[in-house]
Amino acid sequence: MRQAMMQAPMVQDAQIEMYHAHPFLWAAIPLVVAILIISVFVVVVWLFRKPAWPYHPGGAMGMLRDEAIRYASIWLPFAVLLVGVRYYVYAFHPEYVTSPYLYVLYLSVFVFRRMARLLPHVKEIGARIDAARAAARAAKEQGRA
Repeated sequence: MRQAMMQAPMVQDAQIEMYHAHPFLWAAIPLVVAILIISVFVVVVWLFRKPAWPYHPGGAMGMLRDEAIRYASIWLPFAVLLVGVRYYVYAFHPEYVTSPYLYVLYLSVFVFRRMARLLPHVKEIGARIDAARAAARAAKEQGRA
C-alpha cells in the first residue's frame, strides 16, 4: 500500500514531463476530439430533423450547413481558447498541470455558449431552423386533422 502511494507522484511527474515534451500535441488532442464529437452530434441532430428538410430554404444540405455553423460558432471559440491555455501550461508552466484553477476554464464554456447565441448569424440560423421545424410540425398536424 505504501509503495503504491509513493509511485503516484512518480507517475504524475512522468505525465507532466510528457506534456512538457510535446505541448502542442497534448493541447491539440482535446480540440480534435471536440471537433469529432460536435460533428457526430450535428449529424445526429440533422438526421432527427429530417421532416423539416423540405421546409428549410436551403433544403437538406442547407439545414446541415446551418446546424454545423451554429454549433461551431457556439463551441469552437471555447475549444480554441482551451487549446491555447493548455499549450501555455504544457510548454511554459508544467507545474500548473495539477492546479485546480485550470478547472475554472471549464466553467467558461457556459459563458461562451450564452454569448455565442447572441451573435447575429447564430440568431439568423436559429430562426431559419426553427421556422423549418415549425412548418414541418404544422404540416404534420394538418395531415392528421
